Amino acid sequence: MQSAYSLTVIALLAATTITPAQARDPVRPTDRLQTFCTADYVRLCPDIDPHAPEMEACFRKNIDDVSPGCRAAVAEYKSTTANGSRAASPER
Repeated sequence: MQSAYSLTVIALLAATTITPAQARDPVRPTDRLQTFCTADYVRLCPDIDPHAPEMEACFRKNIDDVSPGCRAAVAEYKSTTANGSRAASPER
């Protein structure tokens, strides 16, 4: 049951809808989060909704176990959104 749930979550994380803005910028910070953090999510926080506020808390709690690629993707996402670019915000 757990692996079926994990596969569902991975599929949901990987699924994206392409908008015209995304077509111009094919590699967005949220794409990098999905690419580099999905395995960390499944390993460290599998019982948490990926869009819930608890997700960030789980990653902070487990920061020593988060992969370097995921850390870099999170840093890129934070710097992009901190600069006022809301185009990089995760879509729900």
